[in-house]
Amino acid sequence: MNEKNSDKETEAKKSNHTAGSGIAIGVALGVTFGIVFDNLAIGIAIGLALGVAFDASANSRTPKG
Repeated sequence: MNEKNSDKETEAKKSNHTAGSGIAIGVALGVTFGIVFDNLAIGIAIGLALGVAFDASANSRTPKG
């Protein structure tokens, strides 16, 4: 019984993804590339889209329960 509890705690510790972190990283990278390529609006849009996609995929992999 105690072994099952420790397994659940280990699983909970593996999932260290916080909501919105993908969006923040995506926008930061988008701003960086937008400045480099002199097109900030496109860079932010692409970074935001990639960040949302990363968050969605990370949330779908997170074990529920």
